[in-house]
Amino acid sequence: MLVCLDRKVVSLFECGEHVIRAIPPHSRNLTAPKKDVAKQTARAGMKLARIRTAMLLYFGLRPSELPALQKVKNVVCSYRRTKLGCSDTTTTIVAAVQRLAFNGGEDEHEHEPFTFGWDLDREGNIVVSNSSDEKLFLVCFSTKALLCQASRDPKTFIFHVDATYKTNQNVPLVGSVVISQQQGRLYAKTFAALRWIYNKDLGEPHSVAYVMGDDDMAQCNAVAADFGSDCKYDHLMCYYHLIAKVIDRLKGLPYDLRNSVLRDIYDLHYSRSADDFTTD
Repeated sequence: MLVCLDRKVVSLFECGEHVIRAIPPHSRNLTAPKKDVAKQTARAGMKLARIRTAMLLYFGLRPSELPALQKVKNVVCSYRRTKLGCSDTTTTIVAAVQRLAFNGGEDEHEHEPFTFGWDLDREGNIVVSNSSDEKLFLVCFSTKALLCQASRDPKTFIFHVDATYKTNQNVPLVGSVVISQQQGRLYAKTFAALRWIYNKDLGEPHSVAYVMGDDDMAQCNAVAADFGSDCKYDHLMCYYHLIAKVIDRLKGLPYDLRNSVLRDIYDLHYSRSADDFTTD
């Protein structure tokens, strides 16, 4: 739009592309029969583009009626990963984990990382599963130097079960664990594998006196199953999870009463001695 201030003339011109307010057509979703065809062709090893073309021929569709390639990819990749035990990176991950597997020769390089687990195949290699419900994923990482940080009097440190949120603080790390689900059997295998690798590498049993974990009963039971047989320990709850549960339970109570409870918890948490903790 051009405006002449002297003559007070306005001129309108059109240029560029014209944009309409109509909403573009949505990509069609995969129906249950189309998903079945996608899974059948995926089992046959067909590529994504050919799977999409197979739907065109199988259902007699027009090209405009086909679902988007991205939606076909989501269904096929999910099926391959969860049911067929394969993905684009499965082979690479398995090779990397097994290449770094602990072999008992890490004494020369205490900072050399190694992997370990609990389930082994017939050749003695770590079983790297596909993270499905039937084949749970469990891989642990550590070094000899990290394991040595727990080689001291158990009463001088707290064994944090889940210290992910502590990685940016000055908390000594013993090892990292990758699991596919938060289940009791996976926790139990994790602690058993950690105690085994500790004994194997350092030649001494892994003992704890204080264990701090989440408000997870499966995690608590797994700790008791693996450490309770030969360790006398106190199980502590993570302060964050404790205070979150308390705040949730205090909803609806009077403001003064709620603040009084929280103030007492803060005083307990920041006690400097056992006497301060037990003093009213």
